[in-house]
Amino acid sequence: MPLLVALLGIFTFWYAISNYKSLFIFSGDNLEQEYLFILGGIKRIKAWNFSVYDWSAGFGADFLIYAFFSSPLSLCLSLIKENLLKYSIVYLQIFKITMTFCFAYLWISKLSKRKTTIWIGALLTAFSGWVFRYYNFTHFLDGYMFYPLILFFVEKYFQNNEKIGLILIIGILGIINYYFLYMSVPLLFIYTLIRYFDINRNTIKLKTVLVDGFRYAGWLALGAGLSAFVLIPCAILFIKIGRFSGTEDIQIFSHIGLNDIFRIFSSIYTPIFNFFSYNPFISTWQSGDLGWNGGCTLYLYMLTPLLFPLLFKLNDKRKKRILITVFLTMLPLIYFKSFYFILQRTIDTRWFFIITLITIYALTAILDEIFEGKINNKWIYISLICNLFIVLVIFLFSYKSGFNEISQLKILMNELMPCYLLMGVEAFVLTRKVRWKQLLPIVLCAEIIYTGTVYCRSNIPLKRDFFEPEGKLEEAINYIQENDSGLYRIQLDMSTMPEYYKQANIPFAYNYSGTSIYNSTYEGEMSEYYERINNGLWIFNQLIGRQEMYNQLASKYFITFGESEMIPLGYEKVYTTQSDYQVYKNENFIDLGYKSEKANINEFENLPYLYQDMLMQQITYSPAAAINENIAWDKNLIHLGTMPDQSYRELYLKENLDDGILYLDNRGIPSLTLELYHDQELIFSDSFDQFDYIDLHINKENKINRIVIIGDDIYETHLYMDVYFKPRIAYANVESIFNNTLVNRNKITSQLHLNESSFITTSIPYNDGWSVYIDNMKVDIEKVNLGFIGFYAKKGDHMIEFRYRTKGKLIGIVISLICLSVLIINYILSRKRGKSA
Repeated sequence: MPLLVALLGIFTFWYAISNYKSLFIFSGDNLEQEYLFILGGIKRIKAWNFSVYDWSAGFGADFLIYAFFSSPLSLCLSLIKENLLKYSIVYLQIFKITMTFCFAYLWISKLSKRKTTIWIGALLTAFSGWVFRYYNFTHFLDGYMFYPLILFFVEKYFQNNEKIGLILIIGILGIINYYFLYMSVPLLFIYTLIRYFDINRNTIKLKTVLVDGFRYAGWLALGAGLSAFVLIPCAILFIKIGRFSGTEDIQIFSHIGLNDIFRIFSSIYTPIFNFFSYNPFISTWQSGDLGWNGGCTLYLYMLTPLLFPLLFKLNDKRKKRILITVFLTMLPLIYFKSFYFILQRTIDTRWFFIITLITIYALTAILDEIFEGKINNKWIYISLICNLFIVLVIFLFSYKSGFNEISQLKILMNELMPCYLLMGVEAFVLTRKVRWKQLLPIVLCAEIIYTGTVYCRSNIPLKRDFFEPEGKLEEAINYIQENDSGLYRIQLDMSTMPEYYKQANIPFAYNYSGTSIYNSTYEGEMSEYYERINNGLWIFNQLIGRQEMYNQLASKYFITFGESEMIPLGYEKVYTTQSDYQVYKNENFIDLGYKSEKANINEFENLPYLYQDMLMQQITYSPAAAINENIAWDKNLIHLGTMPDQSYRELYLKENLDDGILYLDNRGIPSLTLELYHDQELIFSDSFDQFDYIDLHINKENKINRIVIIGDDIYETHLYMDVYFKPRIAYANVESIFNNTLVNRNKITSQLHLNESSFITTSIPYNDGWSVYIDNMKVDIEKVNLGFIGFYAKKGDHMIEFRYRTKGKLIGIVISLICLSVLIINYILSRKRGKSA
């Protein structure tokens, strides 16, 4: 059976396997949060180089907070050569789909004894529209595949009073994917109510319900407790992340709009096309803010809308009332946005898997009654006619609402016609004798293969050349890591890097301390600081320029591919690889931290980032310190002029610029081209996608006397652009106070020399898990500069040590051990009771 389903999976994705040579990876989240995380995880396994605190995630973060992105079920790929990994992802997903089918088969087999019903339910679960919609999120399928297995053990609990399997599988899911454990709570609540009231239909008493409910909840809590060593630390880490901290923008009665209602309903009648705009009846851009690229789909093949109306014709009156009540209850869940946040902590529709699985449960009951002849065949044909009419209405609404032109709808009709024809075939088969009905899974398989073909045709993956850039960046990284064991960060020259190495998660993938990350989970204490490098949603890219900022962050190396005009001030070339990756070293490197006066500034968090960064060159910002109103942010800057609010902005300078840093205060133009001239000679030209401000090193040889900015004010901010210059003589020269810094996994040691007692600001992200020891004496630390560790130290020479321990890990381990002990004791006692009986 698993082999047959695996073959079905291969046929379903055959278009990708044959036409894309099995390379089925997409730009965006699929590349950044899936492939590169899997690659980084595998590299760590092969090198056996894991640590609790990972310096490759932005400026550093606890590994637990994003560990599931590296997909624990993908560890088997560590046996595959790295150059073959990109071709293996599609087969990994087929494997997960196959396992989902097997688990769903176990679940449905507890609901029905008919092989045809079981096969159909398992196929719908494994190849659902939800699975196709989130194919590009590898770790989503890690969690989803466990849901039918959990439901199987729920059935064993209710039918056979077996609880060990349910407890264990809940614990395993919590360890593998804690986010999907959280989302399993509403699924378990709804499904448990359905099954409890169905199974105990003749013995329902309030006292019994309460006792059974508390007992059942206790076993589920015991299962969650097994994974407490993961859940509790992650909960503590997540609280600090704004995305998971509140519902400030969501009103209790705020609801989805008409476009979203149409999108959700019409998704029942179309397979997944391009996952960036999965529903062809209405473009993603024609919607509100419901979900990533329009949210999820309710597509469960044409068999579902054909059968679902027959729910009202079920002969089992109690089951019919229960299911109708449940589906009616789901309508407000779909309509009101506040429920979306409760169910999954974001305004997205990932929780639609609940509707998918409950619908499959209902279809199981309907199919069994059809096979038993309890539902008249005429209702199947009536349902077919009604559904075809609804399809016509959807096409008409799509046209009348301006979502599609007639020409587009004709193409769409040609694409969807096979699905609608198969619905007719399914209706025909269902109204024949039992022998014919057994062909229904084959018809469904044909629709699955066609759906997969449509999906693969509509989603063009990245090409092989993208994954095989010229030369190897790893050669330069290896040179640095072999010769430097301290705390430092590496920047890449984005103007010369091949496209593959420009991805924000390259530091994680190649396990080095970089300055970027692409992840929805990160070090929450740094949320305010990260805003300055945020490139949309949870993309935190390395910025162009910002040299003084990166110096404070312990940036020590700068790597280019070939020659570059973007070498920061004070960097000297130290190494060149055979493939011409060039390593530059920062002569102004600040090792670990520096001493600085602590001060508070009025409305500091609301100042433009240029102002903030210039102030943090002079003081260490701390809300706990006394307010200092005498610090000028532009103390060391020369104001060259203001450029007008025009698409073409030009500024002539009275004197030539050289040997310093040019600053452009850009708060209105997201994309611009900067040109620097000496008279009519073009010295420098490049395009920037960077808000807030742009700064560039002007070297001694260049004599700049004209600046040109080309870019449209598409957001109509009507902001003027101020231009500043900082000569090299005014460049911050920070005194070195740390020496012999060594990083050993979760511990940093260094020697500290102070001529006077001072406040020390470090480049280590603040986290409650860090402890600082000076000469083996623990000292108080505080959060400064919007997200970094600061502390006081006395005059003299000291040995300093930073130790990291995940907050909540110890109590989590204790809870997990207690829960495991309770489970073992309960198992032993149950065995003894069984033998004595």
